[in-house]
Amino acid sequence: MTPSRIARRATALAVCALGATAAAASAAAPVAPGPATSLPTSTGSAAKPQPMPATIAPRHPFMAANPFSNIHNDAWMTDAYQQAGPLGRKLQATSGATKPSLCGSLAFDKAGHIVSVCPSAFAPPQARVFDPKTLDVIATYDMPDAPNPAGTKFFHSLDDGEISLVLLFSGTTFARGEAGLSVAPVAWHEEASYRLPVGVYWAEDKGGGWAPHNPELYRLPDLVPEPSRLDELTAAYAFPPESPYDTFIKSPKKQMCCFPPIVQYQGELITQTLDSEPIGQDEVTDLLYINYKAPDYTGHVYNMDDPREEDVLAAVDREIGALADDLRRRYGDGRFVLIVTADHGQCPLIDQNGGVRIDPIQLEADINDEFGTSVFRLVQSVAPSEVYFDPRALADAGLTLEDVAAFLGDYRYGENIGPYIRPAAISKGHLTDPTFAAVLPTTFIADLAERDLGPYGVTDYREADPYGIAQVTW
Repeated sequence: MTPSRIARRATALAVCALGATAAAASAAAPVAPGPATSLPTSTGSAAKPQPMPATIAPRHPFMAANPFSNIHNDAWMTDAYQQAGPLGRKLQATSGATKPSLCGSLAFDKAGHIVSVCPSAFAPPQARVFDPKTLDVIATYDMPDAPNPAGTKFFHSLDDGEISLVLLFSGTTFARGEAGLSVAPVAWHEEASYRLPVGVYWAEDKGGGWAPHNPELYRLPDLVPEPSRLDELTAAYAFPPESPYDTFIKSPKKQMCCFPPIVQYQGELITQTLDSEPIGQDEVTDLLYINYKAPDYTGHVYNMDDPREEDVLAAVDREIGALADDLRRRYGDGRFVLIVTADHGQCPLIDQNGGVRIDPIQLEADINDEFGTSVFRLVQSVAPSEVYFDPRALADAGLTLEDVAAFLGDYRYGENIGPYIRPAAISKGHLTDPTFAAVLPTTFIADLAERDLGPYGVTDYREADPYGIAQVTW
């Protein structure tokens, strides 16, 4: 069938469809013209045809026949047409005004109707079907609203984080190989399935339970241990005596974050994730990132000296060992890499260990009094274990970090007591003691990488680790 006959047939189908709903279709109101300008309405002259061989792409079975499939001619978007294009003779502009939107993607169905998705900054994106002659909107469908209404946010239509779609509008792939550049169409009939990656956290603020980090970007694994399993693990655990710090964890579901049952429950989640997800099943390397948060949570609530921290660390050690055994059993030696990292330690509680509290306000004031000759602010911030300086202020005052470190090395606790400190909070037996056991500029720490550390001793502090450094058990 020739393109002209296809066009006539499509127009006839369109008229029949309209006749079923209305006696006659009135033309859509044209777009209002803009303000008059000094520019001419048109310039140039009619063009001479220069035909060339066209790329013949297969027809999409659910769309209008080529070349009336869409604004790019066919489902492969070749932009190669078999019929003559406009040459500029007897030009006539037509338009149809609709609700404010941008209907930039145009396609045609088998009946010849114009089909488009029209996003707007003022309303949800809307799928519209237009009459090809009058430009009347004859059908609409409001698509899910998106955080950015100007887009169509296909992911809002997900079901449990999974997309199943047919590539109606396909494209072209370009690849470089041994034979040079190759070009191939992406077939419309191929189905493509995409699943969101797994991202899970313990939703303590929502009463507990596993939840995806962001439902638009992540999903739960196909298998997740039931909440009742945590109840079983909790019932089998012998909780330690009550602590005054229990008040910081009022919700029972939050309290689980500081005890071994939640660590074991997380381990079972990891096992079921490995059971239900296609990890390690193809040539592409998979990444499984696990954050054992319980030791950090417990340390912030109870401190490192509390036996609860020891219990949680032991539970995490057992789970890492079980994970290593599981990976070895599933994939074999040499088929996986297990990397274990930790971010920081913790200071013991001050009062129970004979320490003193540092007053950051007074410390900043004393540093500025000693060195504050710059037009820039010297001290940027004071943390419990660090002081941050503005490099511009150091350079402007002719100072180095070593100069400040020397000053703080002889800084006494009695000098660090501000006038607002209550007398009962002052440790009178430490007034003449150095405030810091050591003050190390970052330049010194960085330089250690190139130094012989032998003169610093064996760095084996038995008083800090009376039982020795714990051995790795996995």
